[in-house]
Amino acid sequence: MPTHDFTNIGDVLNWEFLRGTITALDAATDTCTVTVGGSSVTAPLFYH
Repeated sequence: MPTHDFTNIGDVLNWEFLRGTITALDAATDTCTVTVGGSSVTAPLFYH
């Protein structure tokens, strides 16, 4: 599973959680492509 490792408290404070639409999945890397506000970004998937 991909991780995002913060280096300091400034990184944590600048982190954003956004809502979007998943448009593609990549099971090999546990990531997906998400459309957010008209832009496409790659995001990690987290399963609980």
